[in-house]
Amino acid sequence: MKPTPSTTALLLLLRRRLPSPSNPSSPTPFFARRAMTAPLTQNRSMATNTTPAVIRPSEAEVRDRELSPRNLELAVRHLHADGLVVVEDVVPHADLDALNRKMVEDALHLRSLGDEGPFNYNLGNLQQDPPPVAEHFYKSIFT
Repeated sequence: MKPTPSTTALLLLLRRRLPSPSNPSSPTPFFARRAMTAPLTQNRSMATNTTPAVIRPSEAEVRDRELSPRNLELAVRHLHADGLVVVEDVVPHADLDALNRKMVEDALHLRSLGDEGPFNYNLGNLQQDPPPVAEHFYKSIFT
């Protein structure tokens, strides 16, 4: 993030009004001195991790469609901390492959409609939902 004229002006104004941060006996609180010397380009992502947490349920958990108390607690903790948790291998790949084949077929058809297709704001953004028919409604995916 590059400093804008308004943030630069605000920082200069603060530096003029507050005592110098290089003076340790300054009456300016430590956090204010630190804020005045911190670079304007510094930022922090909201997530605590850069990669999502991954939970690998046991075969029994997948079969019963229910996480163990330990895995459930881990999932909830990571969801609260990062907003995302990956639970691996709970959807059969065959179901995903079948739905993908149908949705790719539908996407090619929708693209062939040209300007009459369900585009969202521009021709490069195709709006597509899963097919709303029982044949392609896999409980393993949508429940």
